[in-house]
Amino acid sequence: MLKNKKIWIPLLCALILLIVAATVITVILLNKKDDPEATAPTINGFVSSEGLAFTLNEGGLDYTCTGIGTCTDTDIVIDTYNNLPVTTVNESSFEGNTSIRSLVIGNNVKIIKFNAFKDCTAIKTVEIGDGVETISHYAFFNDTSVESVKLGKGVISIGYGAFSGTTSLKEFTVSAENAKYKAIDGCLYTSGGETLIQYALGRTEDTANLLDTVKMIADLAFASAKSLKEVKLPENLTEIGESAFIDCSSLKGIAIPTGVKTLKTSTFANCSSLESVTFSGALDKIDEAAFYGCEKLAQISLPSTVTYIGPSAFMNCKKLAEISIPSGVAHIQSSAFHGCEELTSVSLPEGLISINESAFEGCSKLLGVILPENMTLLGARAFYGCDRLTEITIPGKIVDVLGDTFAMCRKIQTIVISDGVMVVRKNAFDGSIGLRTLYLPDSIIAFEDAIQGSYQLTDVYYGGTEEEFSQVVHPGYFDGVTIHYNYMPE
Repeated sequence: MLKNKKIWIPLLCALILLIVAATVITVILLNKKDDPEATAPTINGFVSSEGLAFTLNEGGLDYTCTGIGTCTDTDIVIDTYNNLPVTTVNESSFEGNTSIRSLVIGNNVKIIKFNAFKDCTAIKTVEIGDGVETISHYAFFNDTSVESVKLGKGVISIGYGAFSGTTSLKEFTVSAENAKYKAIDGCLYTSGGETLIQYALGRTEDTANLLDTVKMIADLAFASAKSLKEVKLPENLTEIGESAFIDCSSLKGIAIPTGVKTLKTSTFANCSSLESVTFSGALDKIDEAAFYGCEKLAQISLPSTVTYIGPSAFMNCKKLAEISIPSGVAHIQSSAFHGCEELTSVSLPEGLISINESAFEGCSKLLGVILPENMTLLGARAFYGCDRLTEITIPGKIVDVLGDTFAMCRKIQTIVISDGVMVVRKNAFDGSIGLRTLYLPDSIIAFEDAIQGSYQLTDVYYGGTEEEFSQVVHPGYFDGVTIHYNYMPE
């Protein structure tokens, strides 16, 4: 029995030691599980610039950079903080900073959020590491001093206008390992060359030749390219993005290829030197402000295939002398030709249904306009300030003539309101100081104070009786004017 005890006592002690060791190891492992620093990935990146502001992300494994903080460096690095990776640069985090001169986004960063470095007007160089996958909308918008941008291999998404307004940018360079993007002649394309993402706006050449493979020009791609006088668009092109050429103030001419069906919002807005636009295909839509502010555009021949002219499409094209609206256009949208000061002639199609608010406002040299019989709507101020019009006929399907529609058309001498019109609103023809003759149908049920200032008016021809007339017009409104009752138009 003693012999057996001598054997079991050491074994028991060994077992107890094993149990204690296992318990200690378990406690250590559990503690590590709850300790973020113990499970943090190995960091081989740069330490971020001292003083930058950060917040610890949920889970405690990485950081978001939120701004300049107390950092006074002009050469900024964003990559690690407290031995943890910085994975995000927050929205608007450095917006408006004017002290940063160079920027390195390290390999740990995954996303640069919208407006992150917007209006950082002193930055000259930008280097984006291999870990960055997303560069969001307007991330580097209006960074006017940036001269070079390097993109790492990981970038797969570049948002709207991310590099727009970088007017000093000479070149992009892209990692040869990047599967989504590439740089050609310093400009940024998708890897297959189908889309031009961003033209290098600081280039000094006055002509841009795009790759023959390009099918799409991205939104804002050429915006504010001040040196360009000519852009040769490839035959394969099918889409031009919004504001693609906005503020290209030296651009003189453009030929739109066959495959382009829509000119999107503000495509050529404020191209103040643009003189020539030619179309070789079946263009369908001209969207809002497409040619807004093209001050030197004197002539444009719209394809017969056009069915839509958007709001402000040709607003402030001050030299535009004449325009023929294609037959497929049913509606001319608000302010479409507002401020076309040299416009003398407008040809409207028979199928036109509406001319909307201020569509031809301020076309002070417009000599005449014939409104199609099928029109049902004239928007307020549609022809406000068209000072050279001498005669106007309102079609009968326009039941309600709105206020200020022809206000300040001071040379109108004859106004014909066709049968079917029911209401003429206050100030509809306000300031028509040259008016001499007015024709009103018996369909009129209300003629409000519509022709203030028409002191030269001599004759009103009305289709109904004197009694009916007294119910339509305020007593004494036409004092001194000869009223011809029961008038039947020829």
